[in-house]
Amino acid sequence: MAARSRTLVRRDFLKAAAAGGAGLVGARSAAAQTPATPASAPASSSGETIRVLVVGDPFQFALEAVLDDFTAQTGINVEMENLAYDALNARLATSFVSNTPDADVITVDQMWTGQYSDNGWIVPLDDYISRDTDTAIGDFIPEVLYSLNTWRGRMMTLPIAAYGQGVVYRQDIFEANSIPLPPTDAADAAGWTWDRYREIAEGLQGTQFDGTELFGTVVCGSQPVPIVHMYTQLAASRGVRWFESFPDAPWDFTPTINSPENVEALAFYKSLYELSPPEAINYVWFDAGTRFAQGDIGMFYWWTPYFYL
Repeated sequence: MAARSRTLVRRDFLKAAAAGGAGLVGARSAAAQTPATPASAPASSSGETIRVLVVGDPFQFALEAVLDDFTAQTGINVEMENLAYDALNARLATSFVSNTPDADVITVDQMWTGQYSDNGWIVPLDDYISRDTDTAIGDFIPEVLYSLNTWRGRMMTLPIAAYGQGVVYRQDIFEANSIPLPPTDAADAAGWTWDRYREIAEGLQGTQFDGTELFGTVVCGSQPVPIVHMYTQLAASRGVRWFESFPDAPWDFTPTINSPENVEALAFYKSLYELSPPEAINYVWFDAGTRFAQGDIGMFYWWTPYFYL
């Protein structure tokens, strides 16, 4: 929805969403629900209002910042509401099952796309994309489109927040403890391993800075999804694979949960709990990000949008 809505197809797209039910903006990817047979385009969308549901995440601030520009360019007003992750999922399921339209555009996690598609709750966007000159699909990173937005060979969503991960740290705390700052050039990063990460966190744990007792790090511990997101990023970077053979062919989806690499990664992740605030066991994504902003965390690794909070 952030793209300029100058074409009749795009306006039709938004209007059809209002008539056909909830839309999907998959997240870290995005899309809109539309009926299988597009209605004829209205002469003008000026004065119309669309309802947008977003999951509580940093990208909502970016959306809020462009709402006035979107309305100025399209004449379409936007009512945006943010919900917690689980609350949004429950509200969507209720809306879809009861066939009660709840919004026009929705941001959700990409892993729900298959469920929504296979249940017939959303339709592919391929035809809309091919007809809409305002959608430059080539602007998107191909790997993102493949892994986040494609289901059973069809484009179900469009990206809105394809995140990377990195380490956020307190430069003042590092300098006060004579800890070398992380290198800015990957060529100089050989010594920055996970073991080094934990070593620094252990050194900061329980120390004082400006009268505040520090925790070395903070983890995202709420089950089931938040902890999986944080753990899998760490585990994959330590060589963990979830299946015997995937994505390399031939595919073999035999689980490898008890592999030596996974057991070791789990033990490592558990050790980070011991260097985190006790309440982190209940933290979802936003909780972990905003806890760092409170000033008692030395460093933590998390999604890139939280770098700007």
